[in-house]
Amino acid sequence: MPSHITESRIHGGAYSSPAFAAIFSDTNQVRRWLDVERALAATQAEMGIIPHEAAREIDRAAQVERFDLTQLGRESLETGHLLVPTIRALARSCEGSWGEYVHYGVTTQDILDTGLMLQVKEAWGHALGLLH
Repeated sequence: MPSHITESRIHGGAYSSPAFAAIFSDTNQVRRWLDVERALAATQAEMGIIPHEAAREIDRAAQVERFDLTQLGRESLETGHLLVPTIRALARSCEGSWGEYVHYGVTTQDILDTGLMLQVKEAWGHALGLLH
C-alpha cells in the first residue's frame, strides 16, 4: 500500500517521474552521502589532516553498490539515526585501520544536508533540461 502520493498507482505519475524517483531514491541518497564522505576525505588529505592512504581507501570503499541498503534500513531503525549505519558500514568496508578516518571531524548533519543538496542539484539540472 502506498504511503506517499508519488507511490500512488492513481496519482503518482502526476507528481513524479521515473527520473525524479531515481534522483531521490534510497540508492542515490546513499550514493550522495558517500560522495560527500569521499570528497571530505580527499580534501582532508590534501590539507594534511588525514593520511593520503586513508583518503584513497575511503574513495575505494565508498561505492553504493558495496552496501546492503535493506540492512542499512534495519540498522537505521535500531539506532534511530539515518546516517550512522552508513558511516559504520563504510568504516568496516575500508581495509586495515583506514576506516577510523571515515567521517573525521564532521557532523552528521553536514553529510545529510550536503548529500540532499547534491540530489536537489541533480533534480534541478533535470528540471531545467525539461524546460528546454
